[in-house]
Amino acid sequence: MNSVSHVSGRMLTADGRGVPKAFLDLDGSARFGWREHDVRNSTQTDAEGYFSFDSVYPGHYFLYNDFLMDDTFGLPAPKTYFPGSRDRRQSQQLIIEESRSLENVVFQLPEFGKPRRIQVLVVDQDDTPVPGAP
Repeated sequence: MNSVSHVSGRMLTADGRGVPKAFLDLDGSARFGWREHDVRNSTQTDAEGYFSFDSVYPGHYFLYNDFLMDDTFGLPAPKTYFPGSRDRRQSQQLIIEESRSLENVVFQLPEFGKPRRIQVLVVDQDDTPVPGAP
């Protein structure tokens, strides 16, 4: 029988601020019983960016966030893998050993670029601008 572990840490912006209420996934292949199983655990960071995954089976995992919109940035943010890469091939797997917790994981997001202003003109089917349209 395999003993479960615990994974915890903090998610930070590129400039070192905690990312509140971000959704994180721990996705990988775990050993429990006599077989390997595909496993996904999910959690959300607290107000200061701290996160915790409980009941994690031994195995190899990818840690990532996949939010479309986050209040911290005020713009859509792409899927990002630990330790801060948008490309899964450049990410680092977390290796969880039986009965051994992994703590103080720092997941620092890369710079996503400057926000840009976009202007939109709403028109009707006759290509006439619609007054007062958002």
